[in-house]
Amino acid sequence: MKWRFIPLGVALGWAQQLQCYTAGNSNLPGNVILSIYVDGSDTAWIGTDNGLTWYANGTFRSNAMTWAKSISECTKAPNGAVWCAFYSLPADGGVFRYHNGTLTWYRKNNIAPSYWYTSVLGRSIAMEGNTVWVGLVGAGLAKYDGTTWSWYHPERTAGMPDSTILAIAVDAQGRKWLGTDSRGVVIFDGSTWTEVGPTGSGPISDILITPSGDVYVAARNGFYKYGGAPNTWQTLSSSEAHALAYDGSVVWIGTAGGDVARYDGTTLTTFLTTANGLPSNPIRSIGRRGAGPLYIGTLYSGVCVYNFRPSALGKSLPSEKALSVYPMPVRERLYVQAGEEDVEQVRLFSPVGDVVVSSLPHRRQRDGVYEIELPLTLPTGFYILEVTGRKGWQAQAKVFIGTP
Repeated sequence: MKWRFIPLGVALGWAQQLQCYTAGNSNLPGNVILSIYVDGSDTAWIGTDNGLTWYANGTFRSNAMTWAKSISECTKAPNGAVWCAFYSLPADGGVFRYHNGTLTWYRKNNIAPSYWYTSVLGRSIAMEGNTVWVGLVGAGLAKYDGTTWSWYHPERTAGMPDSTILAIAVDAQGRKWLGTDSRGVVIFDGSTWTEVGPTGSGPISDILITPSGDVYVAARNGFYKYGGAPNTWQTLSSSEAHALAYDGSVVWIGTAGGDVARYDGTTLTTFLTTANGLPSNPIRSIGRRGAGPLYIGTLYSGVCVYNFRPSALGKSLPSEKALSVYPMPVRERLYVQAGEEDVEQVRLFSPVGDVVVSSLPHRRQRDGVYEIELPLTLPTGFYILEVTGRKGWQAQAKVFIGTP
């Protein structure tokens, strides 16, 4: 199947705050955004085709590391060191560490054995504690424990199925999930290499493992969720996906078609498209942490930053938490906790802001709880419920109307 999107857009209780930056209108060093890593301080480390920059509070900063050129992926170690895989075509590549203002470089002569005859191009990177794992293009997999480099390659390592590692994620058991160019996902437990699919996925662009252990994969031929055993994958979409991010509840997907999608564990939906201001360009990288901004890296048109903020379509708006709506999903009727305020009008909007029902029947039950009746003819999907009080305040909440 292709993307089965329910258009959400920015009307679902959020005010749109999308800003896009290019090398022409900001200090972004390059317009090809290869990677985004958001750390615990809400700083986005952005890898471009012209070096690394980091973004926080509306400002880009970079230093002499920009000459490393193409920054494939970055991550951060528990000790605070930022590690990045890079390449500098047509020359070589490797890894660098940025810690306490100091740069340390690791190149071919550090990473691979002396007899290795071709380039070492850094493509992917992940941390296992303070040990760094690096995926290379055609040159296998490397590990650095702070003292010694270890190197794995199909020509020298029995059972290793592919020499190009495009993505890496490490699970709670210490297993390395490797996204390969031609053999799908391979799990490496330190001694055994196990191919687990997805069958027919094509090259793997990204792997995401949530704290609960769910595994998601972005690939040329789709977006997948691991079923718990080799070759038991759920195909969530058959459209090409490039990048994944997780904010604690939602998986964010950057697509080859240039859209940003979200998956909440149940429903796959579009979130941003060119109609919302995104450049007409494939999304190459994406990042978000917690309730912070969503960072969107395009292949040729710079980076966009989407700030989530509660919206106020009405006048004097209580906080979103002040309007409690239940049950969810809903079908025939729902209940709204509006405190001690009297409710004058209840309306229902489509996700794009069109009025669906101009006045919903409602009656006070007790202690500020109102029962609201819904038409049985409403299609299944997301809506915006707007409640207006007699004193002029308004509040909105997202609701999902289920099947009859």
